[in-house]
Amino acid sequence: MTYKIVWSDQMLEKIFNLVPTGMSWDDIADVVGVSRHAVSDKAAEFSELLAKRAKAKNSEIQVQHRPAEPLPPGHPITWGLITAGTSLEGAAYSGLRWTWGTLTENTIVRGG
Repeated sequence: MTYKIVWSDQMLEKIFNLVPTGMSWDDIADVVGVSRHAVSDKAAEFSELLAKRAKAKNSEIQVQHRPAEPLPPGHPITWGLITAGTSLEGAAYSGLRWTWGTLTENTIVRGG
C-alpha cells in the first residue's frame, strides 16, 4: 500500500541540510522519519530546483554584464523620451552644433 507523505518545513530543511554532509540516504531517512526512497526522491527534486535557479541566476548575470550598444544621437526612442511633454515634442532631431558653449545653427525642425 502506498501513502502520500506530507512534507513539513522541518523535514525539508533537515534533508536540505543533511544531504551536503555526505550522510547516507538510510541515515538521513532515519533522522527525517521516512523511507530512503522518499528522501532520495526529495533530494533529487531539490537538486533540480537548485540547478534551475543557478542557471537562471547565471543567465541574468550574463544579461546584466552584456554591454548594450548606445543609440545614436537623436534616435527616435531617446529623442522622444527627452522631448516628451515639452515644447519640442514632435520636433525632428537633426543634430545640434555647439561652439564654445553657444548654439551656432538652429537645427531643430518642428514636425509637420
